[in-house]
Amino acid sequence: LQCPLRRQRQMSIRDKRGVCYVGLVQDKRASVLEDFRSRFAYTSPKEMQTSLQKQVIDFLHGNSDTTLSFHLRGTPYQTGIWRKLIRIPFGKVITYTTLGGENRYSRAAGTANGRNPVFFIIPCHRVVNVSGHFDRYYWGADVKKCLLAWESANTQSNVY
Repeated sequence: LQCPLRRQRQMSIRDKRGVCYVGLVQDKRASVLEDFRSRFAYTSPKEMQTSLQKQVIDFLHGNSDTTLSFHLRGTPYQTGIWRKLIRIPFGKVITYTTLGGENRYSRAAGTANGRNPVFFIIPCHRVVNVSGHFDRYYWGADVKKCLLAWESANTQSNVY
């Protein structure tokens, strides 16, 4: 199966240190720019195709040979949650409770997960609520369901 992101437009933004934002444009380009501006008020995006943006697109399309540099800004708690997200195996999901460490931290973990500035690369889509529902995923429940189905279908355990 092909990565579902091949059919989607992404917006990747970098600064001098590396990729600082990746968003899924879909039909809401203005809201993606607004989301970026709310996170990175110190900068103004310029539209241009760069080699780094091409690398992001290659990475999102499954080219595992691509190496990216990042410049992620977040609180110590947020960056700790983002590190946990990176450790979730491809094709697997965990709950917000597991991500937070305890039930009482699940909401804070969910908030930090939602502040992830690099869609798909830090796999925030691999976290679900205890019931398994995909509510409140910024890019939409259909996108999350599609990404999880694609990952599940492409895990090594499914290759014969």
